Amino acid sequence: MRHKQADSIGVFLTLGGRDFDPEECTRVVGLLPAKVWAQRYEHLRGRVDLDNVNWSVGFEEKEYDGISDAVDEVLERVWPYRDKLVTYAEQHGLRITVNCNVRIYAEAPEYSLSASTVQRLAELKAGVLMDIFDYREDGPVDELDGPPAAQ
Repeated sequence: MRHKQADSIGVFLTLGGRDFDPEECTRVVGLLPAKVWAQRYEHLRGRVDLDNVNWSVGFEEKEYDGISDAVDEVLERVWPYRDKLVTYAEQHGLRITVNCNVRIYAEAPEYSLSASTVQRLAELKAGVLMDIFDYREDGPVDELDGPPAAQ
């Protein structure tokens, strides 16, 4: 039997690219990252189509009813540093991406972003990525069809 967990959303704003110095990024932007990742595998480091360094601000798991509030929490944290983030990303050829990881054990959150959230993401020139991990025993429920029929 599976351990019962709470539904959660994790959100990270990530600067990703090739061969940049995350310590320099931290100094220039003035914001401490929650995590820094560098590609360890030499055969993948050489692939120029893949990032080999990521610098991220955010959180792994928190309970939210919707994606917009979770993204807003991270945007509030980085907002005072937005000009430095965007400038640093442009100067180093980096992408700014907001990554959302949704974990569902009981009920899915609302998958929408408010107009103000979208406006702030656009100001950061940020893309959005979402991964959904649905751990419900009966699988996802199609809200148009209702819950799965009993067997």
